[in-house]
Amino acid sequence: MKILFKYIKYFLKEDFRLITYLPVIIYIFICITINYYFDFEHKILDKHVGTLKGFIFFFVFYGLAYFPVAIYVLSINKKQHVLKKSGFWIKTIFIIALLAGSAFFSFYKDIIDLYTDLSERYLIRKILINSRNFLIFLLPLLFFWYFLKPSKSGFLWIKLRGFNPRPYFYILLIMLPIIFIASFSNDFLNTYPTFKPWTINIVFGLEKWQMAGIYEIFYGLDFITVEMIFRGALVLGLYKLLGKDCILPMISVYCFLHFGKPMGEAVSSIFGGYILGIIAINTESIVGGSMVHMGVAWMMEVFAYSQHGL
Repeated sequence: MKILFKYIKYFLKEDFRLITYLPVIIYIFICITINYYFDFEHKILDKHVGTLKGFIFFFVFYGLAYFPVAIYVLSINKKQHVLKKSGFWIKTIFIIALLAGSAFFSFYKDIIDLYTDLSERYLIRKILINSRNFLIFLLPLLFFWYFLKPSKSGFLWIKLRGFNPRPYFYILLIMLPIIFIASFSNDFLNTYPTFKPWTINIVFGLEKWQMAGIYEIFYGLDFITVEMIFRGALVLGLYKLLGKDCILPMISVYCFLHFGKPMGEAVSSIFGGYILGIIAINTESIVGGSMVHMGVAWMMEVFAYSQHGL
């Protein structure tokens, strides 16, 4: 655990400047306020998922999260020369387009339409939604990692050599009582668990606990994909180009990714993304972040199941 505090302490000492951080935080919180006041993502963006217009809308959406912050941070830290490099724009636009593409590709709907039973459709839809990003992002991320040579930190930024899981278990132990307390709130229970087996019948010869178990495997896989994009591509993939200035633009986009979830989760994603970004830089790997991310997600699911009496 001491090593993680050391990472954070050193990073803050080297990187933190009020003139850099404060405007970024104000900008993000203005965006959070607008989103939740007008329910922007649910009422505007979600209507266009699966369409070309949806891709354009989400590209602008994530672009507004990333580019104003990146331009400001690089400018205030006197790195304007980075903005003149084609590599910066090619790489960042590629990643933003990749994120927007998740809203465009809705192939899973055609597969779901093959089923008529409502319970079967629910299970298949939940599994496909959580495996969609992995299927969509894997080849483009391989291209980014291999051909653009963003870092040497393991295959797809997954470096197991020298990995010590103990500090990350400590983080999960710290998060355990926090998640337990949060699990009593209505906002939490309206969202979690993300798979609700009590709403469907037994299908495919599977018991409800088996259906939930299969779903949770794919749910966890989605968090590895998220780490590949945010701590992999946006941090380790751009670190050589941006240095420590890759962190703040990443947490802005990461916060926007959570706009469809409870506001508290969107706010906490700022701090979580920041810490996971620091860990990625220091370990040159997304393994620790993936472990924490999946662990927290599964704890939220388990506590939600228990609160619902399952």
